[in-house]
Amino acid sequence: MKLYIQSFFKKYLELILVAGTVIVLFIRSDYPKYGERMSLMLFGTLAFYYLASGILVFLDRHRIVRSMRLIYIIGLWGVSTVVIGIMSRLHLIRNNQELLTIAVLAMVATIVFSLLALRQMRDKSDYAAYRWQLQPVLLRCGIGVVLGLGVLFSSPYTLYHSFGTFRHHPEYTRKAIHVYEHAEDTAAARQLEELTDSLRRR
Repeated sequence: MKLYIQSFFKKYLELILVAGTVIVLFIRSDYPKYGERMSLMLFGTLAFYYLASGILVFLDRHRIVRSMRLIYIIGLWGVSTVVIGIMSRLHLIRNNQELLTIAVLAMVATIVFSLLALRQMRDKSDYAAYRWQLQPVLLRCGIGVVLGLGVLFSSPYTLYHSFGTFRHHPEYTRKAIHVYEHAEDTAAARQLEELTDSLRRR
């Protein structure tokens, strides 16, 4: 039973985390007291999962060649960073654009380096084995690049307007964006905190 549970989570943990993050994203406005915290927790856990996976591959010196370990650590670090960047954009955390840009560049570099490494393979069996090993990280980097670019080139507040905790409250949305754009306005920040507490008590 224990081995079955371990095998299940090893196989489906990523899918569970992604599904949970997306589900909470859609329902968080229905639970103003806990929705935002649950969303932050799931985004953070998903980002940690990708980073930890990259580190584990990088530390496996006995079974995996150095170039493959570097591809995985850089690629999955990029995926982890794009998750944090999307979370930051969604929660109006500053410097999200820089995070997304760095993440996209890291993932593009991973894809380019991987393709160049594959082109240098002369032996067909080595090529097939190398390509099979690269598929998981390239798939995740490809999806990460698409998501990252999509968020980068959309309006800075598209995610917030679509999935914000209080997206159905125009006054709150307006004040939150104002505080995000004017960090020096401490009076507006205090008003936003009071409004947040008021809405969560309802």
